Amino acid sequence: MPFNDNPSLLDKILSWYGKTNPWFKAFAFSLTMTIPSCLSAVLSYWVKRGLDEKHLLQTYSIATAVVLAIFFLGKRYLDMRTEERDRLMDAQRKSLGQSHNLSDELIAERLERIRRGWNEYRNDQQDGTNLFKAVVGSVDGIKEVVERLYVVLEAQYSNTEDNINQINFEVTFMTKSYIDDKITIWAWRNRDRRAPRSLGLRSQNRDVYSPSMTAWLYSQEKPEMVVTEDTSDPEARYQALYEGQKNRIKSSIVYPVFSDMNELLGTLVVHCDRECFFRTSDRKFWGELLEIYAKRIALEKVGMDCFRELELMPWADSIDRNLLFNN
Repeated sequence: MPFNDNPSLLDKILSWYGKTNPWFKAFAFSLTMTIPSCLSAVLSYWVKRGLDEKHLLQTYSIATAVVLAIFFLGKRYLDMRTEERDRLMDAQRKSLGQSHNLSDELIAERLERIRRGWNEYRNDQQDGTNLFKAVVGSVDGIKEVVERLYVVLEAQYSNTEDNINQINFEVTFMTKSYIDDKITIWAWRNRDRRAPRSLGLRSQNRDVYSPSMTAWLYSQEKPEMVVTEDTSDPEARYQALYEGQKNRIKSSIVYPVFSDMNELLGTLVVHCDRECFFRTSDRKFWGELLEIYAKRIALEKVGMDCFRELELMPWADSIDRNLLFNN
């Protein structure tokens, strides 16, 4: 599989076979048709040597049926594995392609917001907030990034054609609050467009996220992506923040978002209600996909952090317009 860090021997064989030319595949297919006939002939020879004529036909028929059953079941299993692998490869390629396209779309939308904010301020110079948010960064900008990631997951993996077995995803961005310096959720997106239940609990307990994976990453010297294949696994580090949370969150990824100086700005959290959907063997793929969105979030967050405690008037007065607009 592409991006698979620890492929099995069968995965390696299937990957090698998928890269072979059509002539070799045709030859391999002809072998699969010939092998059962050869085995049947060999079996027939040994059966004739060891049995009398009375039991020959019955034993030969049973043995031939067993050989054919084993062969065709094995072939069907390999076909299913190949189809599964091809579907996964296709979904991964589409996810990356769609993500890059949506990243370009975010840039285009930001340009529109800058122009719109400028027109608003130019026509009525009472409020320049929207212009500032468009140029520097904002929570709204981070929400748009989270929205795009959810769209990709929903489009490529949710299995929307099957209403019974759909996979429900939720994407959040977690970081420390500017108000109390405790971990909170700035942005979220799920199918129901409802705020995470844990966010409602935070109003009563500011430390509700202290057992979370995000809090654990903040405590690490070198934070790295954490993949929890099955949240119900006793050996998993994942801890529920409220009763019944693991019934809804069954597989999870927590991806650190870094600044240009490798400072932890927060985490991009993706989880779903399907056990073992996220696998450690696919770390490379998920890391490459989530990094596309992490960079966009970092751009918004760093801008906000830099201007958080800045005295805007002295800063504005210190700008040399002649150096900025001398061309």
